[in-house]
Amino acid sequence: MAAVVFMCIAFYTVVGNPDNTSLMMISSSTAAFGIYPKTVDVWIFARYRMLGTAIGCFFGTVYLLIQNHLTDEGLSRLIFIPLLIFLTVTISGGVKSPITVRGSVMTLITMTLVAPVNDKNYVLQRILATLVGTLMAVLVNFLFEPKKSHILKDLRKSVNVDKRNKTDEL
Repeated sequence: MAAVVFMCIAFYTVVGNPDNTSLMMISSSTAAFGIYPKTVDVWIFARYRMLGTAIGCFFGTVYLLIQNHLTDEGLSRLIFIPLLIFLTVTISGGVKSPITVRGSVMTLITMTLVAPVNDKNYVLQRILATLVGTLMAVLVNFLFEPKKSHILKDLRKSVNVDKRNKTDEL
């Protein structure tokens, strides 16, 4: 896990903005949560995490657009954040993945309560930070995964299990 966090911090130090610790934190936490014993599981995590981030960013953007037209920020938080969390859980819950639900709600909360004021690029930066963390987790899992369970072996096993299940159903 230390390797993947190091890679995220190094990425932002070299390529991105080293002063933006918020994006480093998002990438590092996504990468740390994305470490799994099998590379196949990382791909599943990556897909659901990115979907959750997209859903959360969408509803976070809706909140920010609504908030720009209201004068009472406290009242708008009390009404719209819980309402948008409800909608986020309802939509992301349809995917039947806890990773998607948690990711979308955490993204929404981050965007509505922590996002810099009037930063139009934050939504895109947030999605890219999650993507960086996810890619780092995939890379670390692929490079440092135990040799017993390799991605091709896991994919072959899952295909064989699917074939057996279809044969059993007939």
